[in-house]
Amino acid sequence: DESREIFWAYVVKRSDIFGDPFKLAYDGRSGLYTVDKLRLNQVGEEAALEKFSFKTVRENKPSEVTILIKPTGLVHLDFKNAEAGLLD
Repeated sequence: DESREIFWAYVVKRSDIFGDPFKLAYDGRSGLYTVDKLRLNQVGEEAALEKFSFKTVRENKPSEVTILIKPTGLVHLDFKNAEAGLLD
């Protein structure tokens, strides 16, 4: 999947933002979940927009894509009180 390929190449390039890649979960579309907070240099909830040049396996020349990172909020998963099939 080309989106995943681009995403993981960007994670490698910008390890200053993402940190440990083993603490990331990407859904292949638009959702990224992290164990640790991303290290973004921004104020408030503003989105970080950056152009990224990427060469796919299928193409012989680099393509320029735009990466948008916008923090949305905290997700908390509590598995301590979970019963089979009954998560709140």
